[in-house]
Amino acid sequence: MFTIRIWCDHKERYQQMRKIISSIEIFRVLDSDKRCDVLLVDIADTTHTPNQVLPILEKLNGKTIYILFADDSAKLLDIMGLYVYQYILHDQIEQRLPSCLESISAFLMNVSTICVHQHGEIMYIKIKEIYDIQYEDGIVYIDMEHERYTTQYTSLEKIKKQLDDSFLFANRNTIIQVGFITAIDAVSITLSNQKKVTLSRRRKKQISDECARRWKK
Repeated sequence: MFTIRIWCDHKERYQQMRKIISSIEIFRVLDSDKRCDVLLVDIADTTHTPNQVLPILEKLNGKTIYILFADDSAKLLDIMGLYVYQYILHDQIEQRLPSCLESISAFLMNVSTICVHQHGEIMYIKIKEIYDIQYEDGIVYIDMEHERYTTQYTSLEKIKKQLDDSFLFANRNTIIQVGFITAIDAVSITLSNQKKVTLSRRRKKQISDECARRWKK
């Protein structure tokens, strides 16, 4: 499930947006300030003017998908420097927001999730939440912080093609996400969920160099 936040002070428009979102099962509206996958911003609001939201959106740029709303196109032009998935005028919300969200859900499913199996059911999990991937007895397993899932993949090489360069081999039977590494010693890696993964001599330099680069930032 993907998360959405709504920045809109207009009660009727807020409820209109929320109702449309609720009709698409893959999305959940966040009421907190946590980072979200999609952000809806009504820049016609007095508290969400272009000057007020632009610095915030610039920090999130590339990490969150934006949909911007306004009562006229002139206000939208003030914020055109950002990559925005869609600009929608207020009188077009009912017409354009549903198809826009459907398009975003398809995009997110393709680039940021992976298919797994749990209790006989197929589900999708976020790639960014994967800690490690292991090959055991002909089955590829995905380990999250506290859960383990089976996949339809028959080798680590095949699933590796679906991942970005933040995933590296720790040994011939394990792929780890570098961002979750908290410690490295001569023979193992410790992940932030306290799990230890065997580190092969062949892979140690590559992973150590990547961690050093990330930790230096």
